[in-house]
Amino acid sequence: MKRAALVFGTVTAFSVAGCVVYVDHNPPPASPPPRVVRRRPPPPPAPVVVAARPAPVAARPAPAPRGRVAARPAVGPRIPTHPALLIAAAESKRRLAVRSVAPPRLASAKIVIRPAMLAKLQATKKKGCAPFAIAGSTYAKLDCRRYAPLAGAHLLHPALKISLFTQGRLRIDPPNPKVQATSVSTQGRGGTGEATTQSFPGTVDHRTDGTEGPIKDQGVVGSCSAFSLSTVMDNAIRRLNKTDSMSSEHLWSRYGIPEMSQAASANLNQTITGWPDLPYDQRAACEMESAQFDDCSNLFDPPAQAGTASHDSKLVAAVRAAAGKAHYKIGEIDQISPIDPNVLASELAMGKDIWLGIGVGVDAWTGTAVQHSGVIPDYSEEDGGHAVVLAGYRTTPTGRQFLVHNSWGEGWAQGGYAWISENMINQHSELAYTIQVSDTAAPPPPPTPLPSANGGCAKGYTVTPGIPVCQRICTTDSACGPGGVCVNVSETSSQMVCVAENPLTDDDCGSDDLVDAVTGLCAPACGNGSRPAAGQC
Repeated sequence: MKRAALVFGTVTAFSVAGCVVYVDHNPPPASPPPRVVRRRPPPPPAPVVVAARPAPVAARPAPAPRGRVAARPAVGPRIPTHPALLIAAAESKRRLAVRSVAPPRLASAKIVIRPAMLAKLQATKKKGCAPFAIAGSTYAKLDCRRYAPLAGAHLLHPALKISLFTQGRLRIDPPNPKVQATSVSTQGRGGTGEATTQSFPGTVDHRTDGTEGPIKDQGVVGSCSAFSLSTVMDNAIRRLNKTDSMSSEHLWSRYGIPEMSQAASANLNQTITGWPDLPYDQRAACEMESAQFDDCSNLFDPPAQAGTASHDSKLVAAVRAAAGKAHYKIGEIDQISPIDPNVLASELAMGKDIWLGIGVGVDAWTGTAVQHSGVIPDYSEEDGGHAVVLAGYRTTPTGRQFLVHNSWGEGWAQGGYAWISENMINQHSELAYTIQVSDTAAPPPPPTPLPSANGGCAKGYTVTPGIPVCQRICTTDSACGPGGVCVNVSETSSQMVCVAENPLTDDDCGSDDLVDAVTGLCAPACGNGSRPAAGQC
């Protein structure tokens, strides 16, 4: 089995069952996480390239004197790979197999827009409230009222996970190769051993992590809340090591109102189907839209009428059939309030996309500047609201910028993405959320009980060195049951144990939850910030 390692400065880090094990190599002194400078921060650090180190080329031995036999060079003992590293390599191989698959390009039903109706709306509606051109014959529209917060959202408490992250104790997937980690001694600081500190990187881009879903196109219907919510789900699903893309139309069918709070409340704790089972159709989306927001009525050829979806038997049957195949569920929505760019950056660095409501200036978001540079110019006037996704950030000489994953098709900006300044986030953001998604069809991971007080395990279980839980001994995958696989944890022994086929990590859990050390499932964190074990602290 191949050994997998990521090099963070002078520290080699190995992902083990969702956590990170650090091996010290003469580390530099620890330093506190860098303070974010809002005005003229330094240029971003050079990226750390993770690559296999080439084997050293041995020097050619000097020829032996005539009449003598050259001595064979001594070969030192082979150091076996640590069992925890073998398990980490197996998990990493599965993750990389998913991350390396590019998100699919999604097809939507083709539509024909009536030019006369489009011109009428543009002449009678406030700028941005009627459809406007994006690129070529692509159109979009804004939501023309302020978004209301979701009453049932949890308030995000970022301090716990930020603290665990900076201590190197947070299990995230995948570890970011740009995170700088340093091993430091805790002697004399109330500790008795080694600890790890790490700081947030200068650049995070979920596209390069392989955890970003495809670009989607909402068209002229005010369904950006459904599109952005489905995109945040796509990111969560790829972090679950799946490649499914969620159906924006299925989300939209449950509420049909251009409002983030309605999108969230109508779909919270509901299962959502994939795009292939219910692809987007603008005419159908118009029928699903509340008649109170009927700008789309008679815009299409053939015409559609807002608020008539329940009378379209074919559409009703399609939604019902797709719902029968749904198995991804939004289990929790956490609100970031106040909207602190530092908290946004920390959540992005820990792997999650952010669902953002923001006021938009049409000229800034659609002009030649953003189309050519991929950067949204700063603006002061808002023409309406828009729900988008933040998928990363970067530090530039003029300040920090956040990466917008939009729903205006691949023709907008740079392939559907653009950067926006932190100043604009501060001025125009309305709401910000993270979400927790689960796959209701996925089997739970095999339990890993803790050893007894004397360090022993029940019959049929064993403690693998470096992994402080009891793992089931196995010879085949079937012995592990659903959700588990049987892996060899030693290069010198035939012993095999059960591990989770697709282990959850802390970024898969809600704001106040961590992965339970025994069950492998998300559970409330202990009051002191430690990880629960079988629900106990």
